[in-house]
Amino acid sequence: MLKRMMTKYITRIEKTGMKFCASHFLTEEFGKCFRLHGHDYIINVSVRGSIQDSGVVIDFSILKKVIKRVILPMAHKILIPALDGPYTVREDPEKPDHLLIAKDGNIKYRFPKKLTFSIPTNSVTAENICIYLYKHLKQQSELRAYEIRIELSETPNNHAAYGDF
Repeated sequence: MLKRMMTKYITRIEKTGMKFCASHFLTEEFGKCFRLHGHDYIINVSVRGSIQDSGVVIDFSILKKVIKRVILPMAHKILIPALDGPYTVREDPEKPDHLLIAKDGNIKYRFPKKLTFSIPTNSVTAENICIYLYKHLKQQSELRAYEIRIELSETPNNHAAYGDF
């Protein structure tokens, strides 16, 4: 049997099958991106840890299953901020199954709740989506013992990253 050193190794799941489609909006300082628009987000997850007796850091199939479990509720949804900031999000008093998104007291959007996914932030940026994904992946029992890093691509040229390394 090979003697294992205390070196940390990295296993990475990249691109294949690890994407989800969703829409979001930003504030006016981001130019045209303040309008509701969508992305085919690609998520790359790196896991750092020791090589197990089985010869791997983590089984790829387990890692893929955990990632899909976290991103599936976001897929094909409108990502909205759960915290007040530039926008406020409230239940529509006339239609309780809808949300109103307002800025400066003016309603900008009205969405059916079932089409939305709230992220605990005041602005749904790629960076804040990364933080959300990181926190939720770290809560999964299969990943608690590892250091992880999330990289999120909105487009081939726009990326954000967050993690332990």
